[in-house]
Amino acid sequence: YVVRNSALHGDLLQATAAGSASETYLSEADLCAGSGSDSVVSRQQRATGGTGSTFAGDCLAANCRAAALRSFVQLFRLWPKAFFGRWPLVLDFHSGEASRIGSGNEAPMPLMLTICKQDPSSKVRAAGLSALCALLEAPAVRTWPVPLERKGLVEAATRGTAGNMGAFTSFAGQVATTLRQAHTLVFGLLQTQNPANVQSALRASVDILGSTPYTKLRPGLLSETIRRVVPFLRAYSFLESLDNVAQTVTISITALNAALKRDDCSEELGKCLFLEPVPAFAPPVREGLQLSSDEVTTRFRKSNSSSRELPGFVVDELLSMGVHVAGLVAARG
Repeated sequence: YVVRNSALHGDLLQATAAGSASETYLSEADLCAGSGSDSVVSRQQRATGGTGSTFAGDCLAANCRAAALRSFVQLFRLWPKAFFGRWPLVLDFHSGEASRIGSGNEAPMPLMLTICKQDPSSKVRAAGLSALCALLEAPAVRTWPVPLERKGLVEAATRGTAGNMGAFTSFAGQVATTLRQAHTLVFGLLQTQNPANVQSALRASVDILGSTPYTKLRPGLLSETIRRVVPFLRAYSFLESLDNVAQTVTISITALNAALKRDDCSEELGKCLFLEPVPAFAPPVREGLQLSSDEVTTRFRKSNSSSRELPGFVVDELLSMGVHVAGLVAARG
């Protein structure tokens, strides 16, 4: 049964990609509407001519794709050993044109990662990320006994060419490439202005930070993940109360906690937190989602006495946030 589902996975994802390609003209609101029968009926009633059935069909297609990907989450978690040895088939390393849909000049990715990035429905993108994280959570990944990367593979993964090397690289090389591509995918989604993408990517960061064997990869990937997460924590420094804290902020603290639990990566964590200055964590400003280091500096000067020093290293900024939140808790009684 597991082998049969693994073999069928490629066909289902091809169908998903076909649905994604045919629905790129739809708005996010169209595909994110309620999935119940009442919602579909009401949309049909509001439409004229054949438009209602078209919208209903599009909504149903998105729901079917999301349901299929959620089923994969269950399969990957129930039988991780069965799917671990079939990563090229599950991820579809050899999907030619399907992985280039809408990618422009970008290097192609495995089809599952393409769905996470390019599907027009936010619920499908979120389900795809959940399926990808479930696949990466296989115990065999975290406990891999030998280094996953060898000289030259990191450069190939950075250029995006390693995804096309499935027939020429070892299985360990494919695992390393997939791990780096998954991180790159999450980093890209964190930089978007779509709140749904950001929340899904932060949730994926929690899973990836807990399952990736960073000690078997070249150093730096864990530090880069922390750099991408910390900017979303900066809203903590400027909260006036603990009521109605944005969900993006609460998820980001969970992601940071997952990183700090990596006792096996204590050396890299120490360098990242205690030796890197705050400006190294400055992302592009995204209104309502994260704050740049310039904004942090300006607001810190306005809200603190001149005798207080500005945060110098990452750990200083995190401690400043913690002290501020502790003050809010104390004031709340």
